[in-house]
Amino acid sequence: MITNRSYKVVVAEDEIPILDNLVSKIKSLSLPFHIVGTATNGKDALDLIKEYHADILFTDIRMPMMDGLELTKEAKDFNPNLKIVIVSGYNEFEYAQQSIRYGVMDYLLKPIKIETLEETSQKIYESLEKSYQDTTCHIITNQLSGKANSKTLPYEFKNQRFYMYLVCLGNLYENCSNILHMDEIHTLWEHLDLHHTLQDALLPNTAWWVIDEKFPNCKVIITSATKSNSGKSLHHTLTSKLEGKIDITFCASISSILFHEIWEMAQKLRFTLRNNLIPCRSKFFLEGQVYAPSTTVQNKTNAFITNIPAMLKKGMQASLVPSLRNLFILYDEEGVPQDYLENKLRDIVSSMCEEAETKECYQKRLCEHIANSKDKQTLYNQICLILEELIEQSSEITMDTRQLYLDIKKYIEVNYHSPITVETIAELYHFSTSYISRIFRKYHGMPPFKYLLSLRMEEAKLLILNNEELNISLISEMVGYTDPHYFSRIFHKATGMSPSEFKKIT
Repeated sequence: MITNRSYKVVVAEDEIPILDNLVSKIKSLSLPFHIVGTATNGKDALDLIKEYHADILFTDIRMPMMDGLELTKEAKDFNPNLKIVIVSGYNEFEYAQQSIRYGVMDYLLKPIKIETLEETSQKIYESLEKSYQDTTCHIITNQLSGKANSKTLPYEFKNQRFYMYLVCLGNLYENCSNILHMDEIHTLWEHLDLHHTLQDALLPNTAWWVIDEKFPNCKVIITSATKSNSGKSLHHTLTSKLEGKIDITFCASISSILFHEIWEMAQKLRFTLRNNLIPCRSKFFLEGQVYAPSTTVQNKTNAFITNIPAMLKKGMQASLVPSLRNLFILYDEEGVPQDYLENKLRDIVSSMCEEAETKECYQKRLCEHIANSKDKQTLYNQICLILEELIEQSSEITMDTRQLYLDIKKYIEVNYHSPITVETIAELYHFSTSYISRIFRKYHGMPPFKYLLSLRMEEAKLLILNNEELNISLISEMVGYTDPHYFSRIFHKATGMSPSEFKKIT
């Protein structure tokens, strides 16, 4: 937002006393309007508008050489964003109607009351401010994505210097497949009310912009450079305002930058955030800071990950759990960043299982839990519980795998007529669905759900052929499907025909 801009005004009126009175009233307004020229005819007024690139025009209707309506049309052709106010002593509807078609802001009757002028001028000022804010925000947003066009830069940006800040509410969503708790994030931004917060926190006459980042819990704040970098005080203001509702990570540029350096600085701040954000902690970082794990953290992490396969093979799952918890106590004490934590969790999960589907499932669960955690104690406790669950499922020596396959096969053959699923089987044998599928496929050449389907379809065929009195609904129920329509679709997919067609053909 800009707080110290002034807007250029041209006033056109052929009667000198009225012109002087209108100029005097405009100057008396407490608005940043600067009268760059006056004219007593429309042609001179148009020349002034073009010469000074005026923002606002106050013009009479009746003037020599070029009247107010023609001036309005010509001026709008030159600058479609020009704000125009028609001033006239003629209370004639057609003038107002025609001026509205040309896009004027207001139509004022002489003699102009100061209150009316002030109301109209305030409306014009707010419109110009919003337009300028939208334009500059669009330009800066393009620069943040590397798409800025230097030819469209406002003149203030040519030599203007800026400070940049990257703000993150809570933890990173970068490796989270599902962005959760969006309503809560939106509510927190509303509570922060950056518009008024920045207005109160920054020095007077400081311009500022707030730009949305890729992830909804992050925003970029850009301010015009003032006497000092207010990053730390601004971080303190934001954290105080949230009153512990969520932690805030704040990354700031070290020194002021020029406009063409915005994209590069944004990349530095994003790198800083990604490499330093500590889950469930409010922290302030300067651009370029990079986390380096201590020797203790590195050694204990590497040793733990290296030992996982051997310990699982020897049936030492119980010994993994306390080692895991001790490692995370160390992580918490040192303040390990989220990026480092997630990388090591990926390595740990990979060391605990070979099944790609299982790895992906657990890595997704861990990342989503980290992204939405608010309390560090809960964060690490839940990570441990998720990994302990994986430890229980990852060791194949807990049961002879061939015997497990035979048990599952027998269970399917005995119960295929019941509404069982792979999830039912997994729950019965206390393994994940992916593990059950992998073991069954290893010995039978197909996953259990396909074997279950084949048994049901073969039995359905026999029932259709040998029992003319049975309807489709009953046959469906007899082979484990409670929904006959679903059974018909499955049967058609398996045989290429509906149950009734199969019955007729055979």
